[in-house]
Amino acid sequence: MVSASLMWVGSASDAGGTRPSYYYPYHEKFTPSEKVEKVVNWLKLPEDRRPHFISLYFPEVDGSGHHFGPDTKETEVAVHLIDQAIGDLVKKVNDLGLKNVNFVFVSDHGMIKVDGGTPLEIPALLFDKNRFDFYNSQTLLRVYVKNPDEVKAVYKELKAHKTGDYDVYLDKKLPKYLHFATRDDQYNRIGQILLLPKAPKIFLEKGKKTSVGKHGYNPRTVPEMKATFYAWGPEFKNNVKIDEFANVNVYPLVAEVLGLKIDQPIDGKLNVLEKILKDKK
Repeated sequence: MVSASLMWVGSASDAGGTRPSYYYPYHEKFTPSEKVEKVVNWLKLPEDRRPHFISLYFPEVDGSGHHFGPDTKETEVAVHLIDQAIGDLVKKVNDLGLKNVNFVFVSDHGMIKVDGGTPLEIPALLFDKNRFDFYNSQTLLRVYVKNPDEVKAVYKELKAHKTGDYDVYLDKKLPKYLHFATRDDQYNRIGQILLLPKAPKIFLEKGKKTSVGKHGYNPRTVPEMKATFYAWGPEFKNNVKIDEFANVNVYPLVAEVLGLKIDQPIDGKLNVLEKILKDKK
């Protein structure tokens, strides 16, 4: 299927050995209105060259949420900017008179203001580079134990000395619904031990700075992490409000709308969102 990707994160990747038919390497130089024009121009192409799937990403709300915080005037302005861009996109696409154009509007996460003034200290034990590597994204600390025989002992030591502001997990014991555990880690990137701070706490090395807003907490315990989902078009029922769901289920929904067969294991299930599709005649 002919496809196009405009600044979708990872759009230049050849994941699965295939790239989009049309794409740009990721950057943030195009304005929202410029992106709208590029999408419309793709849809003006002759039918045999026109993309049937287009992914489009706007980073403005995420950027403002990180830099200023989620509940600020700056972030509100960014929301209105993107709202207007989406409105312009829908109008201009409708004006093309194409049949069967569907829109799926999603955010990948929410945002919360973090406690950057009193961050959590990374356990001193982990700074022994002969024994460990760790990777700190501030809302998650991943620990690689270089000697596999030490994993259980290190886990017990970290758990014994932890504070009430974070949890310690073995990679095999993370809640299944997070889709972030050994069974999901085909590229061995997770680490054997994970330290999860409780919102709004973060891990922060001494002398390092953090942003005002962050994401990456457990969405089942931190409601601010929950995201946005709207879908409309001829394939979708009108004026239907649904309960929250895990965003892994968007993939099989889009595949169904496009008539694509999924031929490899995925986390999502079509039956979660199938009810929002119009019945096939």
